Amino acid sequence: MSAFRQKILSVLLILIGLSIGLFGLLYYLSPVTRLELYGTTFDHKVALSKPTSYLWGWQAHVKSWTERNGQLDTPLADETADEVSTLLIDRQPGTITQNVLVVKPQEWIRSLKSAGEFKNQTIPTNHPSIAPGKIVLDKEGTLLERNAGAAWRTGRSLQFLIPKFPKGPLRRGSTWTESLEWTETINDWTIGWEGELRWAVKDFETFDDHPCAKLDYEAALKPSLRQEAFWAKGSGRDIQFSGQAHGEAIFNVREKSLVSNTFTYAGTLKIHIPSLENVPEERRVGFTISHSEGDVLLQVNDKMDLRLP
Repeated sequence: MSAFRQKILSVLLILIGLSIGLFGLLYYLSPVTRLELYGTTFDHKVALSKPTSYLWGWQAHVKSWTERNGQLDTPLADETADEVSTLLIDRQPGTITQNVLVVKPQEWIRSLKSAGEFKNQTIPTNHPSIAPGKIVLDKEGTLLERNAGAAWRTGRSLQFLIPKFPKGPLRRGSTWTESLEWTETINDWTIGWEGELRWAVKDFETFDDHPCAKLDYEAALKPSLRQEAFWAKGSGRDIQFSGQAHGEAIFNVREKSLVSNTFTYAGTLKIHIPSLENVPEERRVGFTISHSEGDVLLQVNDKMDLRLP
């Protein structure tokens, strides 16, 4: 091989080596790669520098009926309720060790669709169910408190707006648990839910040019009866529930804030009632039966969607 060809080959090898080295350096320095290698902390910095708004949506579809000895007694309802709102998060004066955020619903619209009927309702912002809520974080951005008092609609949204992440770096595959509580009105029944969420960091990826973490969680749900239907006084407080619940979220690890959070659960609630004859006549299909105990079944399919505009 001539000296000229050897020089060309040497130059090519050097260029190839430099290209490989540069590609490797760029890959190593990319935010997603470093997140995969080292993980990151999931501390909340939302609204600390300026107010931030989130879009909130809740859809609840329910079919209900009564049963006697496991057999259909009468169908009751088949309806879908939608609620949408804009939640404004603003920073309030805190302390040396804590940051305080207030969450104010800017509006709250509820629609109800059932057989042959559609209703649209604007819930006034002074309604007790949507009073402002409070979020307390420590200076590292870890959740300390979520408080909405008796404002159950606001309280439900706070549960998913600011998740409680553990301290320290989290990597792909990291897991933790979080306990939530919220209230839901289903037909004439008020149900309290307790959920244990099993979170996991699924992956890291770029979303809208920002490095983000993809999270998912499974939830074990336990219902309780807060208030029975007006026609079912004396119902048993024990509720059986069979169903599944799952959620997915995206967290911006650069801005340290939630981008979106979607939660769905579906299943059947079973509540024992002492007298089926108390079902209102206008709701009963078929003949009124004589005194007999039975069960109310509520088949629910709910979805919560929270995201930045």
